[in-house]
Amino acid sequence: MDTSYRPLPPVLTCRHLVTRPLNDQKSGWYGACEIGDQAARLRWVAQVDAAWLQEVAQLRQQMEVNNRPFIEKIWVAKALQLAAEQQGRSVEAATEALQLVANAFLAESATFLLLHQKELEQLELPADAVLLLLRRSLAAFVALDGAQPRWEIPDDVLEAFPDRVRAFFRPRRSNGFGAAFRPLSSNDAPRGEFRPKP
Repeated sequence: MDTSYRPLPPVLTCRHLVTRPLNDQKSGWYGACEIGDQAARLRWVAQVDAAWLQEVAQLRQQMEVNNRPFIEKIWVAKALQLAAEQQGRSVEAATEALQLVANAFLAESATFLLLHQKELEQLELPADAVLLLLRRSLAAFVALDGAQPRWEIPDDVLEAFPDRVRAFFRPRRSNGFGAAFRPLSSNDAPRGEFRPKP
C-alpha cells in the first residue's frame, strides 16, 4: 500500500531477502540474502533439492493465480481498515469486512489444497499444516497490526513439516542443515553478496 492506503501492484521477491545496515553510516540499508553468499546458496539448493524447489514453485504459481482475486480484495479491505484507523473512525465494520474476505480466501485455499493433495504429499507438504500457516498469518494480518503480513512460521506449525521444508523456511535454524551455513558478519558482506558502496 502507498501512504494513502491505496493498494499497489504486487511485487514478487525472495523469501530469504533481508535488509542489513550500511557500514560506517548512521543510516541506510541494503538488500541481502539471509542464506549467505553464492556458495552458501548453492549448498542450500543442493540440500533442499533443486527439483523439489522447482516443483514447489510451480504449485505456488498455480495457487497464486487461483487466489489472486481474493488477495486483491484482501488488500483493498485492509486499506479501508487502516484508513479508518488513521482518520479516528471505528474500525469494527472494516475489520469485519476484511475478515469475511480472509475467510473466503481460506476456503478457496482449502479447496485448492484438497485438489492438489497428492502433489502436496509427494512434496512432503502436509495440507493441514499449510492451511494452518495461512490461517495464522491472516489472523495476524486482519488484526490491527500494521499493513505487512507476518510470514514467519511459528515453531509449533513448523514442527509439522519435514526437515527439507523447515530448511526452506528457516535455512539457519533447521536441524541437519545449519552446518552448511556460516553466520554472516554484520560488518563484512560475504563474497557474492551485493553491498552498496557508501
